[in-house]
Amino acid sequence: MIDQAAAQGVMPITILLETMRAIWVEAHKDGGRDLAMMKEACGIASAAAVYVHPRLASYQAKVETISGVSDGALDLRLAANLCT
Repeated sequence: MIDQAAAQGVMPITILLETMRAIWVEAHKDGGRDLAMMKEACGIASAAAVYVHPRLASYQAKVETISGVSDGALDLRLAANLCT
């Protein structure tokens, strides 16, 4: 579907990125800094970021403690490491 949309014309992400860049350049024209234009470019960058940068996935770890179980070999290894 993405390939078909791209073949039919300009993709929305292309418009976002090109507009963001053009506004950013214009905001810095003649060595100045137009804060309003910079904020506008930042807004567009925010909209485009979800398509350009991957999201970090959140993971939930389930950790269980088992009590009342004794492992003699494990106890020896722990004691050896704690005593050194």
